[in-house]
Amino acid sequence: MIDKKSKTLPKEKFVTIYETFFKGEDFSLKSGNFWDELFLIKLNSNYIINEFKNISSNEDLIKLKKNINFLCNKAIEYLKFETNPIRLHNIIHTLYLFAYSISITKQIKLNSIETLEFLIGIEDAELKFQTIFDSIYAILTSDEASHYLKTISLRYLLALATQVENANDNLFMEHFMLNNSLFEAIIQIVSDPNSRSLHGRDSLLLLTILLQYQKYESENPYVVKLSILDDEMALTGIAMIMSSSLAEFNRNYANSQKEQEGESSWWNSVGTMIGNMFIGDEEKRRLLTLDDSVLIVLYESVHLNRNFISTLTHAATECSQITSSDSNLTNQAGTSSSNSISGPSTDQNSLDSNPNNMRLLNPLSLSIPTNNNSISQISPGLSSSIELNTQINPPSNLLVVFLQSCSAILQETKIDTNNTYDTIKLFMLILVCISEDQYANSLLHDSNLMYSVFLYQAKLRHRKINPDKVPISRQLACSMLDLIIEFIQSHLMKNFPFELYMKAIGVVHRLMCYQKKYRIRLDYNWQNLWNSLISIIKFVNSYESMFISKGHNIFLLYSKIIVIFNIFITYGDTFLPNAESYDYLYYDVMRMRQVFDNLLSLLNRYVSSSEHKEHVIRLFNQMSNIKSIINHFTPKIDAWSSANHVSSLTEQQVLEIVRTNYDSLTLKLEDDLDQYERYTERPHEEVFFTNLTKRIINETRMHISDLSKFDQVNMLVLNSI
Repeated sequence: MIDKKSKTLPKEKFVTIYETFFKGEDFSLKSGNFWDELFLIKLNSNYIINEFKNISSNEDLIKLKKNINFLCNKAIEYLKFETNPIRLHNIIHTLYLFAYSISITKQIKLNSIETLEFLIGIEDAELKFQTIFDSIYAILTSDEASHYLKTISLRYLLALATQVENANDNLFMEHFMLNNSLFEAIIQIVSDPNSRSLHGRDSLLLLTILLQYQKYESENPYVVKLSILDDEMALTGIAMIMSSSLAEFNRNYANSQKEQEGESSWWNSVGTMIGNMFIGDEEKRRLLTLDDSVLIVLYESVHLNRNFISTLTHAATECSQITSSDSNLTNQAGTSSSNSISGPSTDQNSLDSNPNNMRLLNPLSLSIPTNNNSISQISPGLSSSIELNTQINPPSNLLVVFLQSCSAILQETKIDTNNTYDTIKLFMLILVCISEDQYANSLLHDSNLMYSVFLYQAKLRHRKINPDKVPISRQLACSMLDLIIEFIQSHLMKNFPFELYMKAIGVVHRLMCYQKKYRIRLDYNWQNLWNSLISIIKFVNSYESMFISKGHNIFLLYSKIIVIFNIFITYGDTFLPNAESYDYLYYDVMRMRQVFDNLLSLLNRYVSSSEHKEHVIRLFNQMSNIKSIINHFTPKIDAWSSANHVSSLTEQQVLEIVRTNYDSLTLKLEDDLDQYERYTERPHEEVFFTNLTKRIINETRMHISDLSKFDQVNMLVLNSI
């Protein structure tokens, strides 16, 4: 009897051929029939990658240079005329495997010129790249090409675009710039709902990297084309991909919050326990990590293209969530005879029977009456009483899910770790660009555009949280202010994110300038903002020596805050919702007058400092109205207190004193309160985006590394052709 375990399976033909390849057999001597056969053989991706990992040095790789170069060039040669779908799949896949393997093998240290010599060759490189890009353009824009072929084509482009960590040092990127018709291919993908659902993420990821190449040194054609793009379908498609990515993050974050707070039912707890058995810690971290590449495209779109602004409030997420290409491969294989995508079932009975199908992102479709007396509507958790199925009730628009994602990320107070700082800074830059745009402001403040935005609130010792509070429908400017206030209140710590606070205050200032200019009476509890701004002054006063020793210009931060107060003091009667709000402004200044007195004392200490003298003197002048208010009302309050034998006045008593003594108050008319330095990326943020792009390139390499499904699906797809 033959022992089955002792039997060895015959090697795959692919492995047999490539064993000789990696041993150095001269493949240039192979006949034409050999190449016809090779590109029809079933691929083994892991074998190629492992063989590259076994290469221990550049010297060993150089021995294979002739074979690698000849094989890749033969594949490019076949691209010119190949019509056989199986061979075309395998050619692109082979080129992808070699480009990817060389870039991720740690033992191999090649610059982009050396990599180009291996994969393409210097001679006639432009013509070869023209062949590659023309072929891939035809694939990406074809209705006949399979989804798998489009996926592997995009992965090949991503492998070329991420050959080196610094995009500006990548010689392959220059050929992307010369062959910029790929932009039109990306636009076609994002414009079509089916293509967008399958290839939208990879397309935007590629666009993200291409936009960063030499953007400061020369004219990047992808930046130019994005800045003038006015195709409504394309812009809406881009917004939908972003919305769906952010919505997916929001859903995962909401589920994690439920698990932590123990709000799930017994049935949900069992489901969660079983689900966690199959999800590792790394996967959980991935699900709760926001894709910065999506945020960069959002930033670039808002920053460069004014036509994109309207999609912030008009583009809703699609009912069927955008997923990565990998997650669709199995479905593609099973339905390869048809390129259609079957949408998720919306059968209500099946949804009701399985609570885990409920996906809460935002209670946006609730019919919630507005409440004129409402103050800041921020909620710490997601109440099960307002859970909605997003397939039936999708989030209203991109800006809504963006703001909720911001609030979730802001729950992390240790922002100097896990790249959270970069993500929050990117959020702030997007908010700066939005708040600086006049059309965006008109949408934010439009009383006909009312949305219910669910924002998370950090758990702080000094405040209680109502987990059942349901947000009402309001203008989006209210939610943006809520978000900034939440950031201010939750990040007052010794490791003070000074730069982020400067940007947050800048967002508030821009919103105030718009409201002042157009006399927008926003129905908002402005006391929340005033108290938050005062809390910054109080906190920074407490640690002023430490901040100054770290090189922070605290006087510039103070100045930005005082300018906002001066807008309210000087022009508040023209845009505050009612006279009572204006009264409360003076009440809060008087209630916290000790904070302002301490600030004035601090300025007196630094007025003679040569380093800070200019900013200190300017700040002294800016505080003249606050000093006038304090000096005017303090004796009035003291006199009333003495006359009525009351040592501690109530809120209403102080308000009454304020109302009866307005007439005798003299204020200075401040000039240029609505002037601010318009945002420019260069030179202020050049280093930030360069470093962020490096991280995204490394993350992209991980993203395109999941090849486990490709070989399995490859044959399923090709066998059906």
